[in-house]
Amino acid sequence: MVLATVLASFIIFFANALESSQEIPEVTVIDAMELGGKSPLRCTDSSRMQLFANATACADKRDTESCRLIFPKAFTKSPATRDPKCDNPKMKDLADECMKSCAICCEDPDYACENDKSGVVNCEQSVDKCGDEKFVSMMIKYCPATSVFMQHQCAKTCGKCVNKVDEDDESEEVDDEENEHGYKGASITEDCVDLMKNCSKNKRFCSHKLYTAMMEKNCAKTCGFCTPGHKVKSKAKKTKSKECKDSHEFCTNWAKNGFCDSERYTESYKRENCAKSCDLC
Repeated sequence: MVLATVLASFIIFFANALESSQEIPEVTVIDAMELGGKSPLRCTDSSRMQLFANATACADKRDTESCRLIFPKAFTKSPATRDPKCDNPKMKDLADECMKSCAICCEDPDYACENDKSGVVNCEQSVDKCGDEKFVSMMIKYCPATSVFMQHQCAKTCGKCVNKVDEDDESEEVDDEENEHGYKGASITEDCVDLMKNCSKNKRFCSHKLYTAMMEKNCAKTCGFCTPGHKVKSKAKKTKSKECKDSHEFCTNWAKNGFCDSERYTESYKRENCAKSCDLC
């Protein structure tokens, strides 16, 4: 703890030096609008002058206490304000490690999607239920932007946040064979672990076709994806032209956001759901 405080003190010293001894004025949403949009309106609903619900939905990558020392001025949700240092370009790397403290979580790809607009669930008032097993399936469907568990399902709800496999990430190799749900299985490794803490509680989603890819990535051990023996099926036959259509209402948006080119989904899965949008007829 002492070491962390000392390191944070050094960071603060250099951060202040970067500011060239000039105090950065506090900028509210109203100020930014009066300045003609020159100041950043980050994670903010300008119509209500409030922070988006997902602006503070993530966790700081750096120790929270360190973030508070670096960015001492706490954010306010209404009117939306944050420590002015968070918007200092020279401190971007530090701000990115303190996203919650700076109230810029919506800039994290995992939180940058939109919520369902049907009104079935009030996402802003249900953030605390994201990790509650009783509400998991509901939050997964309707509140992707406020539910950490829903990182992968943003595409299903709003056609955004499509995750692409990082070709340089050797720890996430992809098997050429398809499992019974149409997803490409993760390679078998000795380091088979669960990346999420609530895998056992959400085990029922392991075999659900909508969540298999996400569970395979985050709950491989609990779901048994580390062992061979998954059922394999051949790729679907080419769709006849007269039957060429999309079976999902969000296919157009998915296609725009890289779904058709994503290696995370197999060709048969794309053909089954978005044959027309992906030009697989």
